[in-house]
Amino acid sequence: GEQKFAGVTYGIRDFRTSPLEAALVLKLGGKPDRVTIPVAKKADALFFLQAHAPTPNTWTPRGDEQPPEMYVYDIVYDDGSKVSFAQRYGVETAPWLTDRRPHGISKGALAWTAPAREAGKHAQLFSVQWNNPTPEKPIREIVLRLGRHGDWFGQPILLGVTAAELKGN
Repeated sequence: GEQKFAGVTYGIRDFRTSPLEAALVLKLGGKPDRVTIPVAKKADALFFLQAHAPTPNTWTPRGDEQPPEMYVYDIVYDDGSKVSFAQRYGVETAPWLTDRRPHGISKGALAWTAPAREAGKHAQLFSVQWNNPTPEKPIREIVLRLGRHGDWFGQPILLGVTAAELKGN
């Protein structure tokens, strides 16, 4: 049902009662390696409720090194043009389980957290906003795919997408 996370309403499946998966997860080194999500509407912004399941490899910033690109949303318009929205480690995405105190990331709000079954761990999800540079163009679909470093650092977990329009549009 509808639930609000970080001020954004998402339609979320109840994993306890839904016969379908509650989240989209890409498999590392296998299929599916991309998922297409139909949109068929105009939007001023898209909001993604997400995190990633890490591999044993962790990324630690060194100097001015840029964070790795974990996964990408390709926003495809009705006219076939597209814009890519990269999800970088620690910027737009972070691991869904943490042994630290949960906190926001530089371009994402901490949307949900709860103690995990593993002692001392916390589960966490993030809400990340993408502002549409051409809101007058209808969005046909969103393609979720692994980024340049996704196979190395983890699997994307997407629980919901919300298309938003400014009031008065």
